[in-house]
Amino acid sequence: MDSDWRLHLREVSAFAFGQRHRLELMLEIADSEDGIVCLTDLTRALGVTMSSLQRPFESLLQTTLVSPIPDMDSRYRYFRSNPSSAWDWAYELADRTRGVDLAGSWRIDPSEEPSKSNPRDSLPRA
Repeated sequence: MDSDWRLHLREVSAFAFGQRHRLELMLEIADSEDGIVCLTDLTRALGVTMSSLQRPFESLLQTTLVSPIPDMDSRYRYFRSNPSSAWDWAYELADRTRGVDLAGSWRIDPSEEPSKSNPRDSLPRA
């Protein structure tokens, strides 16, 4: 994943969740082969610090999107993603905003005159 796309996902995540890393975290978990993840591997995959993911990951635990796996004789704690349409929604949100300039998406281009014939034409355009 390139750095521009990561920055875009973090901007979308901040708008959608109030947390910059939750969307990116959800996508990484959804992409895991078996749905089993550990926070250490997630921080490596996303190139962020553990503290950056603690709050977003805790949100996923609280909403039961992920559940802890009972201790396996390991120094890492593992979690399992639970079935949910939220994972599909994360993909949809990321895809839907691809190519959208979020900072200016609510503004109407002043060079465009809204049509008097269709009230929808006066709505802000992305």
